[in-house]
Amino acid sequence: MRYFKLNKEVDVVLNWFTSFGYFDDKDNFKTLQNFYQNLRNGGILILEFRNMDLVKLREKEIEYEEYEDFVEIGDIKVEGNYLVFDQKFYSKKGRDLIFVEEVVNKVRAYGINELKEIVEKVNFKILEVFETLTFKNFDKQKSGRLTLIARK
Repeated sequence: MRYFKLNKEVDVVLNWFTSFGYFDDKDNFKTLQNFYQNLRNGGILILEFRNMDLVKLREKEIEYEEYEDFVEIGDIKVEGNYLVFDQKFYSKKGRDLIFVEEVVNKVRAYGINELKEIVEKVNFKILEVFETLTFKNFDKQKSGRLTLIARK
């Protein structure tokens, strides 16, 4: 993400489902710069991200997702400027849950204002921020996820 070079400039860079923020601030900034460099003039960045302001408020909550074949139980902790997501996956065997694996991810917890600031610092012009999938106005206190649209 920080160093890829395409053979041509592209119209859109799509960074979906919190695929940004896994580095330190310096390398996260390099990632945004690289997105910018690979876009044509007038190209669009679509950056989808968790609403970290809301996640920080709800840090102690356990996330539980049940699917047809498995269950995911997640725990979120704040460590400085990062959120640590500890996810445990279980397969379903009748009424029993069988532990499969644990995945721990650490993501830089950029609040919306901080995210806008670094995107603009790269020279993107922010066009819109809305709630992911609903296209409603983004609400820092209620929206679970956000989609930021910016132009080079």
